[in-house]
Amino acid sequence: QRFEKIDQRFEKIDQRFEEVDQRFENLEQEFTKQISKLNRSIVLLEDKVSTEIPALFDGYKLNRELLEDRDEKISYLTIKTEENSIRISALEEKMNAL
Repeated sequence: QRFEKIDQRFEKIDQRFEEVDQRFENLEQEFTKQISKLNRSIVLLEDKVSTEIPALFDGYKLNRELLEDRDEKISYLTIKTEENSIRISALEEKMNAL
């Protein structure tokens, strides 16, 4: 009888271990699914970043170059305006002297 009780206990323990094993298998499958989803998300993000970030930097570079060109044109026009202002002043002085 004692052996039978011990056998019954072992059977209960075996059943519990089987339940625990089944739970672990379910968790492992779920983790595998989640990791797969994360990997797909990472690949999508890497693809998006690898295509959009260089485009953003190219746009920034182009914008910067345009601003530098405009600054140079403004500087040139400022110098020309000052030269023309001096010429006009000189011509006005000559006109007044006559």
